[in-house]
Amino acid sequence: MIGQANYFADKEILENLGHALYGCQRLEMTFARIIPDLHLLGGCIQGADVLERLQAFQGILNSRSKRTLGRLLEELKKLAKLDEQGERLLADALEKRNEIVHKFFYKHVVAMISPGGRHVILDDLAESIRIIRAAYEMGKRIEQQLDAHFPPTDEDGEKTA
Repeated sequence: MIGQANYFADKEILENLGHALYGCQRLEMTFARIIPDLHLLGGCIQGADVLERLQAFQGILNSRSKRTLGRLLEELKKLAKLDEQGERLLADALEKRNEIVHKFFYKHVVAMISPGGRHVILDDLAESIRIIRAAYEMGKRIEQQLDAHFPPTDEDGEKTA
């Protein structure tokens, strides 16, 4: 190796990378839950078709496609009007997700062998986590708004709230 540093085994970097990956998965799952409700509200599907739509989205989540979050966000754009700031946040989150999942070690190969590279890597991870968390929180706000349209029901379909 060119330098003395070996950040491939740095505990703090790996912990932060784990947090970033967890955030990516949490973000994907949030939008996967939102989209079927948006279809229902928009009249794109009827109640009887919900199971079929949920199974289709589960298929997306189960696929090994690199564009899972991208597909979900494209579907979201078709169903919901987002302001410019929201669209930018989701685009940035998708970019950070793809970078973390597909390019992280390649992007930081020089930093990993540089004496000061550890801070560069940690700063980049912190920024990625911040953006992904903000997009997740936006998704949770959308989800809460949708929950108001779909009150909880019991096994017989009767409203419980």
